[in-house]
Amino acid sequence: MTAVEVLDLRLSDGAGQTLAVAVVQVGPVEIRNVRVTDRDGRLFVRLPGTLMRKRLKPAVSLDEPVFLELREAVLAEYRLTTGADPWGASRAL
Repeated sequence: MTAVEVLDLRLSDGAGQTLAVAVVQVGPVEIRNVRVTDRDGRLFVRLPGTLMRKRLKPAVSLDEPVFLELREAVLAEYRLTTGADPWGASRAL
């Protein structure tokens, strides 16, 4: 299993749908600009598309279990930072 760690998470200024921006370590690769967004009251984790194609392969296979681990780590850090319920109902793909 690939190790996932949230290195930094910063809350946004409130403009637009982006609530926070994170830096995440996935195995040997650092991913910047991982965004937590809100759409219709549901939290989403968005990865930068160009980075995914250029830097992750072949160093990291971001298959579904690894992505789910990344998503849960980022959302848990966001909830911890904002003081939100860590087991809240906002669990979107």
